[in-house]
Amino acid sequence: MTTTAPFRLLGLLFLVTPLAAACGGTFVSTDEDGGTGGDVGTDGTGGTTDGGIGGSGNSTGGSSGGSEPGTGGEGAQTGTGGEPTVCCLAEATCDPYDLQLEPGEECPIGGECYTNTICCSTVTCMEEQALCDAIPVCQEGETEVPSCPEGSSCVKRALCGTVITCQTECEDGREPYREYVAFGADCQVVDYQCPEHTTSFTNECGCGCEQPETCPEFVDCMPGGQVDPLCSSDECPYTTRAL
Repeated sequence: MTTTAPFRLLGLLFLVTPLAAACGGTFVSTDEDGGTGGDVGTDGTGGTTDGGIGGSGNSTGGSSGGSEPGTGGEGAQTGTGGEPTVCCLAEATCDPYDLQLEPGEECPIGGECYTNTICCSTVTCMEEQALCDAIPVCQEGETEVPSCPEGSSCVKRALCGTVITCQTECEDGREPYREYVAFGADCQVVDYQCPEHTTSFTNECGCGCEQPETCPEFVDCMPGGQVDPLCSSDECPYTTRAL
């Protein structure tokens, strides 16, 4: 019957369309996975390969007989590795019975210390010491204090499980070649000028001026003997001259 010819022609048209796509024709995939398109040398249908982290979007199939892979749709994310590193919530602690030091505090003299790091926090700890009868004591030039006064220089000493704080004495005259102008935090605001033949210094005790350490502590300038050249010189101004 003459009415069947259009249906045969329409069926042939539907058959030719997928064949043309397989031979390199443009084909649009609606794969929501944002596929990377067909492999090289395949039918170039596109959207059949998982696009990984890519977001939703159409993918365009390869062209020229599938000689190039299709490109995935634009994703909503940039892929793995784009997230910044996030620290966990755990905090570093010392082992049981060990002493946790304050941030920046040095290990007490006589103690054994270590650091412990967890996530993004680090602590410094002193290992527990065996109990014994001895006790730590401050050395010459130090004074035991409950806590280090602000602006002072202190050290901690540990022995037999006991830790003490010792303040370093910084008294003018202990170092004869130096002359202190200020101590502790006062050095941050004091304004001074050192005399000729001396230089300025700052240490854990304070600040001031110092002459060369080769200068003697004193010279004999008494008449009747051989007079030291320093007796009539302005060098070594902190050297005591016995007259």
